Amino acid sequence: MSDLKDLRKRRGILKAKLTSFNTYLSNIKSSEQLDETKLQIELKLRLEKLENLYDIFDALQSELDSLLEEPEVDERDSFESQNFSLVATARGMIETYQVDARPGASTVRHRIVLSVVPLK
Repeated sequence: MSDLKDLRKRRGILKAKLTSFNTYLSNIKSSEQLDETKLQIELKLRLEKLENLYDIFDALQSELDSLLEEPEVDERDSFESQNFSLVATARGMIETYQVDARPGASTVRHRIVLSVVPLK
């Protein structure tokens, strides 16, 4: 039983990282003064970590499911949905900043409206 408890605790840590990334994206949205070059670099680095997070979660959840009589499908679905939504939002933001950085592109800063991602 301690294996289940440990795996669930580790899963909770991974879910907290999703929440942290969601908060980071929300803070970008609400900030008026941003260094777009720095933001683009930081966002790419954070996105790379988030993309790696899914593989870790998948392995952990598979291990947890193997110990249970009924797999926790809702947990997997919830994490996947949140993860892919955040990845898509971040990639969209990166593309927006790359377009703005091209020579001759408008220097008008685009306001990006993020959808609320419910976190359990």
